[in-house]
Amino acid sequence: MSHASEGKAGTRSESTVELEDSSKPLLEQLLATQAEAVRWARRTDGGYTVELSGGRPETLRLRDPSGTLCATLHLGPEGVRLEVKATEIHASASERVRLEGDVVELAARQTLALRSGGAIHQQADGPHHSTAFEHRLEATHGEVALRANDDVALDGERIRLNSPPVTVPAHLRRSSPSSED
Repeated sequence: MSHASEGKAGTRSESTVELEDSSKPLLEQLLATQAEAVRWARRTDGGYTVELSGGRPETLRLRDPSGTLCATLHLGPEGVRLEVKATEIHASASERVRLEGDVVELAARQTLALRSGGAIHQQADGPHHSTAFEHRLEATHGEVALRANDDVALDGERIRLNSPPVTVPAHLRRSSPSSED
Protein backbone atom coordinates (compact mmCIF):
# COMPACT_ATOMS: atom_id res chain seq x y z
CA MET A 1 0.00 0.00 0.00
CA SER A 2 1.39 3.39 -0.91
CA HIS A 3 0.83 6.38 1.31
CA ALA A 4 0.53 9.70 -0.49
CA SER A 5 1.08 13.20 0.82
CA GLU A 6 0.02 16.50 -0.66
CA GLY A 7 2.64 19.11 -1.51
CA LYS A 8 2.97 22.26 -3.57
CA ALA A 9 3.79 20.18 -6.67
CA GLY A 10 0.93 17.69 -6.22
CA THR A 11 0.85 14.26 -4.62
CA ARG A 12 3.77 11.95 -4.01
CA SER A 13 4.16 8.44 -2.70
CA GLU A 14 6.66 7.38 -0.04
CA SER A 15 8.87 5.94 -2.78
CA THR A 16 9.05 9.29 -4.60
CA VAL A 17 12.37 11.06 -4.15
CA GLU A 18 11.88 14.55 -2.70
CA LEU A 19 14.25 17.19 -4.09
CA GLU A 20 15.60 19.81 -1.73
CA ASP A 21 14.71 23.47 -2.02
CA SER A 22 18.21 24.75 -2.58
CA SER A 23 20.30 26.87 -4.82
CA LYS A 24 21.72 23.76 -6.55
CA PRO A 25 20.69 23.38 -10.19
CA LEU A 26 17.86 20.90 -10.81
CA LEU A 27 20.05 18.53 -12.86
CA GLU A 28 22.59 18.34 -10.05
CA GLN A 29 19.80 17.56 -7.55
CA LEU A 30 18.40 14.83 -9.82
CA LEU A 31 21.82 13.23 -10.26
CA ALA A 32 22.33 13.25 -6.49
CA THR A 33 19.11 11.31 -5.80
CA GLN A 34 19.42 7.65 -4.95
CA ALA A 35 17.48 4.94 -6.73
CA GLU A 36 16.12 1.96 -4.83
CA ALA A 37 19.20 0.02 -3.76
CA VAL A 38 19.72 -3.41 -5.31
CA ARG A 39 20.77 -5.68 -2.42
CA TRP A 40 21.50 -8.71 -4.54
CA ALA A 41 21.82 -9.43 -8.28
CA ARG A 42 22.86 -12.46 -10.33
CA ARG A 43 23.19 -12.97 -14.08
CA THR A 44 22.15 -16.34 -15.55
CA ASP A 45 24.10 -18.21 -18.20
CA GLY A 46 21.45 -17.08 -20.69
CA GLY A 47 22.08 -13.40 -19.87
CA TYR A 48 19.00 -12.82 -17.72
CA THR A 49 19.43 -10.85 -14.49
CA VAL A 50 17.68 -11.56 -11.18
CA GLU A 51 17.66 -8.61 -8.74
CA LEU A 52 16.45 -8.27 -5.15
CA SER A 53 15.81 -4.71 -3.96
CA GLY A 54 15.26 -3.66 -0.38
CA GLY A 55 12.68 -1.27 0.93
CA ARG A 56 8.94 -1.64 1.37
CA PRO A 57 7.90 -3.68 -0.42
CA GLU A 58 10.92 -5.83 -1.13
CA THR A 59 11.05 -6.40 -4.87
CA LEU A 60 12.40 -9.30 -6.90
CA ARG A 61 12.91 -8.47 -10.60
CA LEU A 62 13.79 -10.55 -13.65
CA ARG A 63 15.31 -8.73 -16.64
CA ASP A 64 16.05 -10.13 -20.09
CA PRO A 65 19.55 -9.84 -21.64
CA SER A 66 18.68 -6.39 -23.09
CA GLY A 67 17.67 -5.13 -19.62
CA THR A 68 13.92 -5.14 -20.31
CA LEU A 69 11.84 -6.01 -17.25
CA CYS A 70 10.12 -9.43 -17.64
CA ALA A 71 8.72 -10.15 -14.18
CA THR A 72 8.40 -8.34 -10.86
CA LEU A 73 7.46 -9.88 -7.54
CA HIS A 74 6.54 -7.34 -4.84
CA LEU A 75 6.79 -8.75 -1.30
CA GLY A 76 4.97 -6.35 0.99
CA PRO A 77 2.98 -6.35 4.21
CA GLU A 78 -0.29 -6.38 2.24
CA GLY A 79 0.74 -9.55 0.41
CA VAL A 80 2.51 -10.66 -2.73
CA ARG A 81 1.88 -8.95 -6.10
CA LEU A 82 3.15 -10.50 -9.34
CA GLU A 83 3.59 -8.65 -12.63
CA VAL A 84 4.68 -10.54 -15.76
CA LYS A 85 5.49 -9.13 -19.20
CA ALA A 86 6.19 -11.84 -21.77
CA THR A 87 5.74 -12.81 -25.39
CA GLU A 88 3.73 -15.88 -24.31
CA ILE A 89 2.57 -17.30 -20.98
CA HIS A 90 1.70 -20.99 -20.68
CA ALA A 91 0.17 -22.50 -17.54
CA SER A 92 -0.52 -26.21 -17.25
CA ALA A 93 -1.81 -28.44 -14.49
CA SER A 94 -2.69 -32.13 -14.49
CA GLU A 95 -5.72 -31.48 -12.26
CA ARG A 96 -6.98 -27.87 -12.07
CA VAL A 97 -6.08 -24.26 -12.91
CA ARG A 98 -8.00 -21.73 -10.83
CA LEU A 99 -8.03 -17.93 -10.91
CA GLU A 100 -9.88 -16.28 -8.06
CA GLY A 101 -10.31 -12.68 -6.95
CA ASP A 102 -12.88 -10.01 -6.21
CA VAL A 103 -12.60 -8.99 -9.87
CA VAL A 104 -11.12 -11.24 -12.59
CA GLU A 105 -10.60 -9.66 -16.00
CA LEU A 106 -9.42 -11.19 -19.27
CA ALA A 107 -8.71 -8.74 -22.08
CA ALA A 108 -7.65 -9.75 -25.59
CA ARG A 109 -6.60 -7.17 -28.19
CA GLN A 110 -7.77 -9.44 -31.03
CA THR A 111 -9.35 -12.81 -30.25
CA LEU A 112 -10.45 -14.54 -27.05
CA ALA A 113 -11.01 -18.29 -27.42
CA LEU A 114 -12.53 -20.57 -24.77
CA ARG A 115 -12.33 -24.28 -25.62
CA SER A 116 -13.31 -27.39 -23.70
CA GLY A 117 -13.07 -31.08 -24.53
CA GLY A 118 -16.16 -31.48 -22.34
CA ALA A 119 -18.85 -29.13 -21.05
CA ILE A 120 -18.70 -25.39 -20.36
CA HIS A 121 -20.78 -24.11 -17.45
CA GLN A 122 -21.47 -20.43 -16.76
CA GLN A 123 -23.16 -19.23 -13.60
CA ALA A 124 -23.76 -15.75 -12.21
CA ASP A 125 -25.58 -14.79 -9.03
CA GLY A 126 -26.29 -11.44 -10.68
CA PRO A 127 -27.21 -10.43 -14.25
CA HIS A 128 -25.29 -11.90 -17.21
CA HIS A 129 -24.78 -9.44 -20.06
CA SER A 130 -23.32 -10.28 -23.45
CA THR A 131 -22.75 -7.58 -26.06
CA ALA A 132 -21.19 -8.07 -29.48
CA PHE A 133 -21.37 -6.70 -32.99
CA GLU A 134 -23.17 -9.94 -33.91
CA HIS A 135 -24.16 -13.09 -31.96
CA ARG A 136 -24.37 -16.62 -33.34
CA LEU A 137 -25.55 -19.64 -31.37
CA GLU A 138 -25.30 -23.08 -32.97
CA ALA A 139 -25.95 -26.57 -31.65
CA THR A 140 -24.09 -28.98 -33.94
CA HIS A 141 -25.67 -32.21 -32.59
CA GLY A 142 -28.80 -31.47 -30.64
CA GLU A 143 -31.33 -29.01 -29.34
CA VAL A 144 -31.18 -25.42 -28.24
CA ALA A 145 -33.33 -24.99 -25.15
CA LEU A 146 -34.28 -21.65 -23.60
CA ARG A 147 -36.02 -21.60 -20.25
CA ALA A 148 -37.02 -18.64 -18.11
CA ASN A 149 -38.71 -18.28 -14.76
CA ASP A 150 -40.68 -15.39 -16.27
CA ASP A 151 -41.30 -13.93 -19.73
CA VAL A 152 -39.11 -14.56 -22.77
CA ALA A 153 -38.86 -11.51 -25.00
CA LEU A 154 -37.52 -11.45 -28.56
CA ASP A 155 -37.12 -8.00 -30.00
CA GLY A 156 -35.76 -7.48 -33.48
CA GLU A 157 -36.39 -5.78 -36.77
CA ARG A 158 -37.64 -9.14 -38.08
CA ILE A 159 -38.16 -12.36 -36.09
CA ARG A 160 -37.56 -15.17 -38.60
CA LEU A 161 -38.38 -18.80 -37.78
CA ASN A 162 -37.42 -21.68 -40.13
CA SER A 163 -36.51 -19.22 -42.88
CA PRO A 164 -33.56 -19.45 -45.23
CA PRO A 165 -30.65 -17.20 -44.25
CA VAL A 166 -30.66 -13.68 -45.64
CA THR A 167 -27.52 -12.73 -47.51
CA VAL A 168 -26.08 -9.67 -45.83
CA PRO A 169 -23.32 -7.72 -47.59
CA ALA A 170 -19.89 -8.40 -46.07
CA HIS A 171 -19.33 -4.77 -45.11
CA LEU A 172 -22.45 -4.92 -42.90
CA ARG A 173 -21.46 -8.24 -41.28
CA ARG A 174 -18.07 -7.12 -40.06
CA SER A 175 -17.32 -4.73 -37.20
CA SER A 176 -13.69 -4.42 -38.33
CA PRO A 177 -11.43 -5.93 -41.01
CA SER A 178 -9.99 -8.42 -38.46
CA SER A 179 -13.40 -9.89 -37.47
CA GLU A 180 -14.35 -13.41 -38.47
CA ASP A 181 -17.72 -14.32 -40.05
